[in-house]
Order: sequence, then structure tokens, then C-alpha cells
Amino acid sequence: SIIISGTASVLSPNSQCPIRLHPGDLIGDIELVDENGRYEATIKAETPMETLEIDSVILHNRLKEIGLNEDLKSVRNHRRIIDSASIFRNLARSMRNRIALAASEHRFNPGDHIVQQGQIDDDFYLLAEGEVEIVTSGKITAKIRASDPDNFFGITSAVYPSRPRGITARAVTPV
Repeated sequence: SIIISGTASVLSPNSQCPIRLHPGDLIGDIELVDENGRYEATIKAETPMETLEIDSVILHNRLKEIGLNEDLKSVRNHRRIIDSASIFRNLARSMRNRIALAASEHRFNPGDHIVQQGQIDDDFYLLAEGEVEIVTSGKITAKIRASDPDNFFGITSAVYPSRPRGITARAVTPV
């Protein structure tokens, strides 16, 4: 379904605050169903709403035809991680979906350097699993775990890509 007019809230047992839906937003299984096919959220109309209903079989077949099926899988796989990070918590669902679509997964072994102090790039990292230590001028200054609400690093490089990195990030466990 696509919201034509009105607003609604998505209430989820895993979310501290409801997600507000507006005209143009999609209401669909990607946000409501967990990986086991169980519904885990409720949609509540906040104002009178008008929606455009699209048969899910027709929609999924059309998405396959135009090559968007993989994009939907990417959004579904990355949204839980993005939703867990405090930095994205207040973003609209549509913006979190865009971030999920742009995300890619990388694996690192214990001891691997994920980024090097002095390196110039614009990568931002969000931990899906594991633990990373942050090293500044040869000293461990922080540890970041995937389970932490601040489970990310690299924001300065993402905002200022021409600046050299001020930290080294090293995997402590498989990441």
C-alpha cells in the first residue's frame, strides 16, 4: 500500500517510539514482518487516510522484472542494523530505507585494520556484529560493540572526506 493522504504510526515492540508515516510512504511487509514471517508491528491511522492498494504477488513479480528484488533484500537485511544505531533513530523511515539500500557488508578478522589513522576516505562504519577498538596515536581510546547504541565510527570522514582520519579502527573479534 502507498499512503496517498493522511498519517499513520508504526508501533513495534522493538521500537522505543512509533515511526510516523506520511503521504508517499509505503506500508508493506518489509517493515512489519520479521525474518521468520511473523508480524511484529501494528499500523495505526493517526488521521483519516487514503491508500493505494497493490496486490503483493503482482508487485513482487514486477520488482523481479525490473531488477529491484535484490534492492529490497538489501533494505530488509540492513534496516535492523541501521535502526539499532542511535545516530539514525530520529530519521524518517524512508531515509533509513535509503541508507539501507546504499549500505554494503564487509567482513574483518581479529587484528584487521578497518581504517588507518591518516587515511583519506569517506567511509562510515556501522557494526552489525563483533567488537572494534579505536586507536589514536598508538593508544586504545575506545571500544565499540555491535550491541552498543553508538555502534558506529567514521562519521567525521563521512562529513569531511578530504580530512585525514584521526583514528585507527582495529577488529578485536570477527566483525
